Amino acid sequence: MGRSDDKQSGRSRGDHAGYYRTLGLEPGASAAQIKAAYRSLAMELHPDRNPGRDTKARFQALGHAYAILSAERKREQYDADSVVREAQGAASESMSGAPPLYAPIYCSRCQAVSAQPRYRVFYTVYGWLWGADRKASQGVFCGRCEFRVGVRATATSLITGWWSLTGPSRTCQAVYANFRGGDFEYQNARLMGCQSMYFAHTGKIELALAVAAQAMDLVRSAPANSPDNPVGNYPGNSAGDSAGDSADNLSGLAQSLRDLMDAYAGRSKRTFLKTYRSWSNRRIAAQGLIAVCFALLVASGIGLMFSTSGAADLNAHQTQDPTHSPPRALTFKAPGFILPPSGVFRPVYPNPSGANSSFAIEQSANQASLNIALKLVNPVGSHKWLKLLRASDESEILSLFIRSGDTVEVAVPPGAYRAKVASGQTWQGEEARFGPKTQYATSSAPLQLGIDRERSKSIVVDLAPANVSVKPGDRLFNELDPASF
Repeated sequence: MGRSDDKQSGRSRGDHAGYYRTLGLEPGASAAQIKAAYRSLAMELHPDRNPGRDTKARFQALGHAYAILSAERKREQYDADSVVREAQGAASESMSGAPPLYAPIYCSRCQAVSAQPRYRVFYTVYGWLWGADRKASQGVFCGRCEFRVGVRATATSLITGWWSLTGPSRTCQAVYANFRGGDFEYQNARLMGCQSMYFAHTGKIELALAVAAQAMDLVRSAPANSPDNPVGNYPGNSAGDSAGDSADNLSGLAQSLRDLMDAYAGRSKRTFLKTYRSWSNRRIAAQGLIAVCFALLVASGIGLMFSTSGAADLNAHQTQDPTHSPPRALTFKAPGFILPPSGVFRPVYPNPSGANSSFAIEQSANQASLNIALKLVNPVGSHKWLKLLRASDESEILSLFIRSGDTVEVAVPPGAYRAKVASGQTWQGEEARFGPKTQYATSSAPLQLGIDRERSKSIVVDLAPANVSVKPGDRLFNELDPASF
């Protein structure tokens, strides 16, 4: 366990069996300090290294202390048991045989006297590039302090605990431990039992009876000899070394609580308290919400990263033509749809004469020097998908995508062609085009490209909408039925 960052009063922690003292440490020492102290003292006290001294008993006691303090769960139970013993030590027996005087049990954090004190341990993980540190916040808490410390430890661990190789695993372990807060039913039963006795001795009978009833519930749910409840069962402890040993002590506590409730039965009205676990349930719910939000945030970030890279690769593979259009940065126009770059969308070169493929290739090579440079200008306003078809048989020569405000230049063989244009704002794929609002148009007259040898080999076509007035010489477009596109 790490070092506690909570304020500790004299009643909250101790070293009832002297294990920290055996190692020369104070309660709250780190795991690394415990390990280093044990190694140093083991070398010093080993019987083989001390032939003239009897160090066997001290060496065995050192081993017993290290066995408890080096095991996380046993150390948690030992620290919690020390708190219970210090609370019990506040009850002093008078020489005249008068009833013991009980002192109140305070919250380790806010120093308030809570009707339902409970011992808890919460962990915070800090990840570094070279490792991860874990810090424990432990002590006797009231309900509000348990909620605040537990939620803060979980939230901080989720933010700061991941930044090392061991950070993720240690963070998950810490978050799980923070949900539980530790298994201290035995110790918490004794704390609430002592607190109920204090309330009874100060005249707060109704409150004392309500706390005693909840302490009885904890006694019933806390098996005295469970592995997680090794009070009085530490190696080296004798049966008389513990004032709170095993089942006899739980039976004594239960009998004291029954005597208290029987003594005031029917003499005062019943006071109802929220259940002992009400604040714990709130804390667990808040910690769960934080963990779920963090998991969703991480999952959405990873999903966005993979979807963006995958969509970019697919779009680049399907739509870019390095001959006619340089690579361009892709932009998102709508969720799930990527706007292609301007350029050749799909080149198609059918056999113009119907001859075999070798003749078509030879003919294409001979006409390569006669190709016409066709420049298509798309004014700012809408994106356009253009199909160029041969006028004689309506066979498609090529398809282009031209963004708003872009100009694309392609080389086509001489001939008469007809253009079909689909325009819109949001590209939704080749099947849907620009969605229900797609506008369709076709050229009002065929484009005569290079038929007259005296004409220039460079032709500019302005893709202005049909309802916009154009300058003389610009090519006009008429509306087209979507089914004919």
